[in-house]
Amino acid sequence: MGNQLPNITIIDQDHAISKAIGEFFPDSCHKLCFWHISRNAHSHLGNLNENVDFHALFHKCMQGYEFEIEFEKTWENDK
Repeated sequence: MGNQLPNITIIDQDHAISKAIGEFFPDSCHKLCFWHISRNAHSHLGNLNENVDFHALFHKCMQGYEFEIEFEKTWENDK
């Protein structure tokens, strides 16, 4: 990495990896992998998976937000 720490790390939901990244890269922003989130959501949302409006809102909220508050504002405004 050219002696530079990563600004962002994208991981799955492995708690050990998350803890290690927090320890070794404390200033790095941790993000969960979009593929893992989508796969997990699909298996837990049941009939909502068939709702086109929900599906569009879910994907809109999952993309492009650096901070949780941005996600929450979009979710509240669009639902």
